[in-house]
Amino acid sequence: MTGTIVTRILAGESSAETELVECFQPRIRAFVRARTSNPEMVEDVAQNTIIAVICALREGKLRDASALSAFVYGVARNQLADAFRGQGRENAEPLKDDQDFPAPAAEQEPETMETARREIEALEPTDRRILWACLIDGYKPGEIAAALGLSPEMVRQRKSRALKRLVEKLAPVSRNSPRPRQ
Repeated sequence: MTGTIVTRILAGESSAETELVECFQPRIRAFVRARTSNPEMVEDVAQNTIIAVICALREGKLRDASALSAFVYGVARNQLADAFRGQGRENAEPLKDDQDFPAPAAEQEPETMETARREIEALEPTDRRILWACLIDGYKPGEIAAALGLSPEMVRQRKSRALKRLVEKLAPVSRNSPRPRQ
């Protein structure tokens, strides 16, 4: 059944798209409902998933029609992750003008900063460029990927791995450093 739906959608049959919606929308809702109790998010993610799946199928992005179910759930998982990220941004409280922050790390712990510089220099040049472009210059992974000739996913992976390496190297140093008094 799933293979024929994919073929029919590629052929432009709107009835196949309707069948896809009828078949998968209840499953997607159940999938999302199992991961969140927010009914608005359930509906939004289900709707966005269906739209993204139909668009991808129309463009022929599914290579193996027998993997349609896995494809749909993968898209649902990505849509849910996007919704959670968006929700986190919406729930963030703005900073107050009179909020007190500790002194910058450079003023607190010069030896920690030196260790950080050394560890950053020890990273591969591409990883250093990715971290710098992302964390300092504020570029998005897609922009960095285009500049470096990599995929956005590869940029995300390299950034994540480089940050993990830095945290592993710097965590012992920062735990041993004296804390400034406030």
